[in-house]
Amino acid sequence: MGVGTGVAGSASVDDAPAKPAVASIEPVVVEACDGTRSAPAGDPGMLGCARWHIVLREGGVPKGLIVADGYDALIAERERQLAFAREHARFFDAPLDPRFADPGPPVCSTCELAAPQGRWGEGQVLGDGPALRAVTAAQGELTALASAIDEHLPRLRDVARLARESTTSKAAKDHAKQLHQAVLELAELRLALDDAVILRSEKLATDAGRSARTRIDALAASSSALAGALGKLVAKAHGGSYAEEGAGADGPHLEVVLDGATVTATYKVGGAKSTWFEGTVGLDGAIAGRSLLAPESGQLSCKAHTVDCGYVYVDAMLRFSERPVDGGKTQQVAELWFRRAKWVMAKPFIR
Repeated sequence: MGVGTGVAGSASVDDAPAKPAVASIEPVVVEACDGTRSAPAGDPGMLGCARWHIVLREGGVPKGLIVADGYDALIAERERQLAFAREHARFFDAPLDPRFADPGPPVCSTCELAAPQGRWGEGQVLGDGPALRAVTAAQGELTALASAIDEHLPRLRDVARLARESTTSKAAKDHAKQLHQAVLELAELRLALDDAVILRSEKLATDAGRSARTRIDALAASSSALAGALGKLVAKAHGGSYAEEGAGADGPHLEVVLDGATVTATYKVGGAKSTWFEGTVGLDGAIAGRSLLAPESGQLSCKAHTVDCGYVYVDAMLRFSERPVDGGKTQQVAELWFRRAKWVMAKPFIR
């Protein structure tokens, strides 16, 4: 769930990132099944293409593919990947990978890339039933890798900021490296899977699928390690007990506990307790999740603080601030915000 870092006077918590701007029409080529190319006549968006792709090259040698269903989508995806490569190089003091320095032109492929169909018969030496199954499995793994990249790619600037914090630096740099390698490897594997389809190769397809799964697991592991490092940083700063303001030391209090990046805030009064907030620490530092509240309309069916009694989950944020007190000291304030028709804050807790 995307939650902004502020409430009053800040951007809406529902604001979504703007879609990448599509570049103006640029020269494209039409590629036939035999590899011959020609210039198109008319609007590229009106071409009858089996698919669109751009070849990533290094020293003129094809190293990977960017693929899409249409011209506009292809240009937008290329610009997104190039933007990531530039920002990664800038924030992590690395040279721009040469594969991003010389992308080929947008290509309208008129040749349908048909998957193996058991052309020579199941079980024969040249049978391609195994290739078909391997290609199908690999396509699923590449789709999963693309989804994993889509999840992490927009967070690069947050990762770069964490790379400058001593306690999260190593984990952040490791995650950025894994993400950079994942973007490049996806392009490489798309080219390899194309070759597997054309050559009807079970081995090429199997290797591509296995590599994609390995990269997905590595990306997940580096993300989890970074979340854990960030959670330790936040726990050290904000974990602990906060007294309800004005209630006194023996009154109700909020216990904030972090387990990795998972945050739980429990409201305690004497021996009674209930979970008021559960969420996670985002890479941008926001602590977002949900709280269980009484509904705005209707009645509760019982006294327990549960969904069965009629309570409902709403979006929530946990925020911390410093309040000056006498003698130049400060108090830490925990603020629990809930979203009803608008965002509202519960009574603050202090320590």
